[in-house]
Amino acid sequence: GYAPAGTLIAFLPGKVWPTEHLQTASTQTQMQLSENDPRDQLSMRYDDILIDSRHSPYTVVHNLWALGHIVNHPPAPTAIATAAPSQHTAPQSQSEKESNKSDNVTHPHPHQGPNCGIVPINFTDRMLDGNNKNTLRDYIPNEYEVPPKTKNASDDGEIIMHGLGLVALRDVKDEELFYDYRMSPDAEAKGKGGNEYPSWYHVWDQDAINSRWDVDE
Repeated sequence: GYAPAGTLIAFLPGKVWPTEHLQTASTQTQMQLSENDPRDQLSMRYDDILIDSRHSPYTVVHNLWALGHIVNHPPAPTAIATAAPSQHTAPQSQSEKESNKSDNVTHPHPHQGPNCGIVPINFTDRMLDGNNKNTLRDYIPNEYEVPPKTKNASDDGEIIMHGLGLVALRDVKDEELFYDYRMSPDAEAKGKGGNEYPSWYHVWDQDAINSRWDVDE
């Protein structure tokens, strides 16, 4: 398929934890949220609202675009090396040798890194106005674990659900989706001489991580 840059291409399904309930959750619940995420399916919005996709199915029947929780973090970059000339070719002039030397370099592989980015979505009551209100609500792939204590408003009406989505960062065609997880560094592990990230994780944008998690370099 094809999606031009800026297209909303997926939703992240799952339970929604408003900030105030995360802060007052029991110690057991907080430990369960922080330590039991083997597939990295806990996602935090910039307003500290948590989306828990760990128990979401791979196919959400009412919304087939609710598959953001199975999109991977992009692997570390690889390079394409231009092949050196064969040793059995005819003798080359000095200019030809210099040309081949400049060609025998590694080039970044095209279309590496994240091709989509995560964005917050606020579903409002105005989105559900009309005769199909109940039907449209089924397309929102989220439920509150505990509803917010106060109602939130936006320019588009009262917020009835907080969510997350993935937006294409560039034109995407017939390729796997990747988005930057921007994982929080494990300062405790780093302090003990360990790795602050899993071995498979590659940092694509250190500035974004520093900004997201208030990291001082």
